[in-house]
Amino acid sequence: MTRTLERTSGFDTGEPYTFIECVQTIYPINGLARPVVAGNVIPYKVPDMYGRPWAKIWEEYHEKGMKRPAEKELITFD
Repeated sequence: MTRTLERTSGFDTGEPYTFIECVQTIYPINGLARPVVAGNVIPYKVPDMYGRPWAKIWEEYHEKGMKRPAEKELITFD
């Protein structure tokens, strides 16, 4: 990502650029997205963004005790 900034005035005129940063307020708590007020301490696991973090959260909290169906063989000689 790139950002192109153009000078519109000198250093002695104009207001300084106000930097605005996104602050996360919604966190996955017990598998559900919930808003958290600033200052609260919550248990938080950093998701593996290169894998499938949404699938891992779903399996961990919403599929407890469930088993995957047996995989069928693609090629059989029966």
